[in-house]
Amino acid sequence: MKTSTHQICPNCGYENDPEAASCGLCGELIDRDSIGRLQSESEESSSGMQGLVMPGPEMRRESSVPPDASEMTFPQPGAALGAAGGGSPLTPWLFLATGLVLSQAFQLTQITSFMAWFLSALPHEMGHSLFACYVGMPAYPAISLAGHAAAFHQPQSLALALLIWTALAGFTYAMRKHAIARSLLGFAVVTYPLLAFFETPRELMHLLGGHLGELAFATVCFWRALSGGFSKSQAERLLYAVLAWHLLIQNLWMCWRLMTNANARATYRGNGSFGLTNDYIRVAEDVLAWSLPSVAALMFVVSLGVLPLSFLIWRLRPE
Repeated sequence: MKTSTHQICPNCGYENDPEAASCGLCGELIDRDSIGRLQSESEESSSGMQGLVMPGPEMRRESSVPPDASEMTFPQPGAALGAAGGGSPLTPWLFLATGLVLSQAFQLTQITSFMAWFLSALPHEMGHSLFACYVGMPAYPAISLAGHAAAFHQPQSLALALLIWTALAGFTYAMRKHAIARSLLGFAVVTYPLLAFFETPRELMHLLGGHLGELAFATVCFWRALSGGFSKSQAERLLYAVLAWHLLIQNLWMCWRLMTNANARATYRGNGSFGLTNDYIRVAEDVLAWSLPSVAALMFVVSLGVLPLSFLIWRLRPE
């Protein structure tokens, strides 16, 4: 009988090329000495199997084809992380607790303190700029590496404001079949004239937009830390938790100091970026005619709503 030149895999029986070091089907390393013994034994046993029907070429080809990739299962992203993709119910709270501790590391060195300031300044000035653009005042944020940040805006364009209002109405109609989107957009349509066409509420929301931008970003970060983030990785969730706690604690601490400490209020009056007056002072003295501690108390209460709102969003949108 003609001797086969193929190497038979001892694990799955697949016929490999003579020079193959591992099985092309299952990846098993091929021991050539043991393969030779197996081939000899199979040749000896085949001499007594003359009456058996052997598989045809079609059957042999079918058995040697690797399984279709569409039938194979692959691990999902984050599956190896266990709790990062769902896991134990305690996992979200562990991420929040760890993030709370690590957020204090920003104050350890001058470099990390500057990083903390920058991470706060970016959503702060974006909050000012986005609201200004929303009511028809083109604006842009300006952040200096010297430690100054501000948002500069142009006078309101009535035509631009009317165009934005019309677009909101159009989006509301387009999303009429989606209850949540329809409700939010409808609320924006109803409240837009109050914010855009009346000076006092427009100036109030523009001045508060910076700190509200920080709190809004903190809310999103808390939600993503609780839900698993976009990649479901532990590192991403932890970074979200650290940033969320940093923004929230900074706002709460500043408001508390402005409420209770005269020296903190004096410092706050003299450290405006680019020589400008800080937001809460302008809100207190130019818009509401309140005291600075009263404005700080109002924003302290608003800041306390960040965590409950984050939990609510997490329950409504767990992913």
